[in-house]
Amino acid sequence: MPRRTTSLKFAAVGALGFLIYLPSLAGGFLWDDASLFAGGWLAKPDALATIWLRPAEIRTEEHYWPVVYSLFYLQHLLWGAEAAGYRLVNMMLHAGNGMLLLALLRQLRVPWAFPAAALFAVHPVHVESVAWIIELKDLLSGFFMLATALSFGVAMREERTNRARAVWLVMAMAMFVLALGSKSVAVVTPMALAILCWWQGTLTRHAALALVPFFAIAALYTVVDLRFMVGVGNPSVDMGSLQRIEVAGRAFWFYAAQSLWPAKLTPLYPKWVPASSTAGALAPMALAAAVMVALAGLARRIGRGPITLMLLFAVTLLPTLGLVPFTFQQYAFVADRYLYLAVACPAVAVAVGAARIHDLVSASALRLVPAATIATLTMILAALTLKHIPVYQDNESWARTVLARNPEAVVAHQILGVSLLARGDWAGALPHLREVARCWPDNASAHYNLAVAHAKAGQRDEALACLDRALAADPSHRNSLALRDRLTTATTPP
Repeated sequence: MPRRTTSLKFAAVGALGFLIYLPSLAGGFLWDDASLFAGGWLAKPDALATIWLRPAEIRTEEHYWPVVYSLFYLQHLLWGAEAAGYRLVNMMLHAGNGMLLLALLRQLRVPWAFPAAALFAVHPVHVESVAWIIELKDLLSGFFMLATALSFGVAMREERTNRARAVWLVMAMAMFVLALGSKSVAVVTPMALAILCWWQGTLTRHAALALVPFFAIAALYTVVDLRFMVGVGNPSVDMGSLQRIEVAGRAFWFYAAQSLWPAKLTPLYPKWVPASSTAGALAPMALAAAVMVALAGLARRIGRGPITLMLLFAVTLLPTLGLVPFTFQQYAFVADRYLYLAVACPAVAVAVGAARIHDLVSASALRLVPAATIATLTMILAALTLKHIPVYQDNESWARTVLARNPEAVVAHQILGVSLLARGDWAGALPHLREVARCWPDNASAHYNLAVAHAKAGQRDEALACLDRALAADPSHRNSLALRDRLTTATTPP
């Protein structure tokens, strides 16, 4: 293929991934983006020391991710609290990831690599990762994971000298360490590399030995990260082993469905009720295992591609399926952002399927149908992405979308109530803040926010009652103490 054509394809994938998110530049900070600025820690002279040596001081963070927070630090130096700059970096990384995926697919000699990368670039499940500033970790870890796979693939080429192979392996390990420092999901990278080698028929003794350091680094990081999580002590959902297996199985099929038909994306999905029987709990995972066994058995007839893509899909999702507890399970068992790299597998499956059909009908009048179908699908996905981007415009649009599809999401009531309170809509804020206080009776801040709304609405007695509940939950809650003093001494509402 001419070099100019190849360059144009890379540019087209990058442009698709970047330009489609231009509307998101007008958006602001969302939900836990506030943790970047809480207490002003990111602006302090010793911020880098905090990131690398005292990460427990980073509010709400339960992992050791110094690479992603170092990039946040650099961005803060450049644009402070201007959201557009942070969103721009997310867009650039997503565009770069599309091009890296195209490079990897070409390296693996995947048919119709360009359509597969285009489908990845415009897929609407990426909106959460690209348009939500704090989710830079998805994009950055994805960038370094793809770079790791590319570097490892170059190292494994037969024509490489021992010295050149060693240089590329060191490069791959460096990229892997950076991926781990961006997000813990990168720990599955060695498994993904092994699967790719098996698919290509290059899982030789030499390749297996080359993978050993990657597995060792992954094991060491897992120990460090788990110890950090225990030390921070952030809350997680208490579930039994059977429940976790059920959650993982259902999450796997949920993600498969979202990849192929992303028509009802939601920022915070409703949590499902656990199955009442052992058979019901094990069924989703058993079905996934059965499909994998069947595809493995058919590998000689249909090739290793289908089982490889399903294994990669499962392995990439593995840290987020719910087998291991993590804090976000308080709110939902699944999230679009966990599909960030995994969705490349269905994209490749669709593109390769279209390529196979094209080969079968290339001599007939239907030869243009596969390409036209892929082009149409790309446009449909792009339209869904553009439709979904405004959801992540600000906290109010985010929360309203959540509540329209998941009315029991308490955190959405909280975010919407506080947002309405901030713009002076006391009447609109009150029902949401009441719901938060009802669901979180031991949360002093929930009662305090409701007290503020009552006070602003001129309902002094109701405000004092809320403050009594706030101080019962936390007698030293400073904001509640200050507001009570003002209400008991002032002659007019604050």
